[in-house]
Amino acid sequence: MNRLEIPYFHNVMLDNGTVALHRYLVRYRSELKMQDYECSFTVANDLVIQSEKLFELLEEVYYLMGKEVYDTYTNKQRDEAGNIYFVEENGKLTAHKFPKMKTYGLTRLITNDIYGTTRDKNNTVKIENLRQSKPDVAQKIEYALTERKIDIQSNVYFNEPYTKITRLEKPELAHFSEGKYQCTFTGVSRKKVVDAQNTSAFLSGISSFNSYRSTSDKKISWLAMYLSRFAAANCLYVYENPQRKRIMVYLFHANNLQDLSNLWWSNRIGMLDIDTLRTNEFVRNFEVQPAFSNKLFDLQLTNDNLLGILYTLQRRTLATSDWIEDDPLDDEKNSNPNYSLMSVRADSYSKTMRPNRTEYIDNLTPLLGFINYIEAQGLVWKDILDSLKIIKPGLATNKKANRLEREFREKVLGKIFKIQPIHGDMADFFVDCFAYKLDGDNTYRSYNQLLAFTIYYENAVPKQKNRNAMENPEELKQRRDAAIALGKSIGIAIINWSRNDGQAPDQKANAKQGRKFVILLRKARTFDKFMEAITRLQGRFQFGISIDEKLALLTEDNFKEYRDFAIIQATNILISAYKNEKP
Repeated sequence: MNRLEIPYFHNVMLDNGTVALHRYLVRYRSELKMQDYECSFTVANDLVIQSEKLFELLEEVYYLMGKEVYDTYTNKQRDEAGNIYFVEENGKLTAHKFPKMKTYGLTRLITNDIYGTTRDKNNTVKIENLRQSKPDVAQKIEYALTERKIDIQSNVYFNEPYTKITRLEKPELAHFSEGKYQCTFTGVSRKKVVDAQNTSAFLSGISSFNSYRSTSDKKISWLAMYLSRFAAANCLYVYENPQRKRIMVYLFHANNLQDLSNLWWSNRIGMLDIDTLRTNEFVRNFEVQPAFSNKLFDLQLTNDNLLGILYTLQRRTLATSDWIEDDPLDDEKNSNPNYSLMSVRADSYSKTMRPNRTEYIDNLTPLLGFINYIEAQGLVWKDILDSLKIIKPGLATNKKANRLEREFREKVLGKIFKIQPIHGDMADFFVDCFAYKLDGDNTYRSYNQLLAFTIYYENAVPKQKNRNAMENPEELKQRRDAAIALGKSIGIAIINWSRNDGQAPDQKANAKQGRKFVILLRKARTFDKFMEAITRLQGRFQFGISIDEKLALLTEDNFKEYRDFAIIQATNILISAYKNEKP
């Protein structure tokens, strides 16, 4: 066999593995022993590899990739060189140091950070077996390890350092020949398949890759196993904190192999180089733009890191600023390649990392446009994200305070990625922020930017996602503008209310008193209750409302959205009475 055609599988793991394999074959040709080969993508969306020594080539590039992606160690581990392998030649035993290694990111999920093993299985020997077969050699090895203050482990390595990538089952023609054994991932049938459970605990555990045909259908083709391990070279990952109890992994996908490959050749996703990774001890393997976040552990959850990735992608010119201003989330108005993304979150359990959340975003292009659109309106993403953090004052000292503080932001970003309305959540947020402020919370937030962001986002949400398709986008905008105007009238009337005794209004006292009326609006669950609440506000604070300007577009069907925008603006004005908004 001297020719291998790898198709586009429509599988995020396998297609990323294909693209990574191509990249290593092209980029590292000079480092491979077999340099006489060809590999290219075809018009038919396949990767074709041709070589007279095809199986040897596949094995060689596999371990080359493993050395870079799986055999990872920090600067400290490199300097300590806490491992030894031995070379026995002419009766003399020579010790060679090499670093202790750990796997991170997707490699951690795929291999579960297994003990290292040598490429040649004969070079890994149990110390107990060695004590029985060659006691003199075992004694020398134990002395060498003790002298260097290295713990004696169960395995001893000869002639080569261990590798953290799973030892490759040597490819055979039967692995590629049509047969009776079906691959769970790809559906193809081969004469010989491999056990997915033994080769990749992550792949057998994550529901996205299970066929559910039976409880024992964990068999996959050799090629699927091979590519799934290469996929780790194409993943982005971040740990929640240095303790590494939670990890988020992200994999891009595209409609064809060439578009997916283009992301990596230009490094548009901001993958960090190995020196930076070692310095940062592999906490995250992708760049976050300083204009987006300049604190290492500010982005801790799945969605805020995802937005950081997309922001970097947008900044690295995948998306341009040429967007339709009235609807930047409308994917029909963009002709860029259609990229999607899978995110996986896994938490530590005993000595394993168990996936417990998997999500997909089908089309990133409109979101990339929206990221650019928000900045084009003069808003600052970093300020918006910082301002979306909130925690109850009583939980500020909780050991999980950092995560709790970001949960609301995570919720809002999740809705944005699904292109769902956020006005109800933002109304609650503004009310809560004001309540916490009255309790002594002095956290700075850019409320004006949050208000503007909510308006721009809601105006950008395509009407077919969450509204009657017959509604006019301009009417939607007019209705929101009217609701904002209503909220402004309410807020100004509250803080400027006076007893007509010649004294200047006490805006702080008025704002504090006015909060209960805003809550009254929030509790209005029907159109009639909402109108009653407005009437009470008018009576209490003595202000008039122009029906034509502010309430003409209000109906029983849209009053909740109308109410939410009015609350956001009114509360924003009440908060401004406490002088926490930048001028």
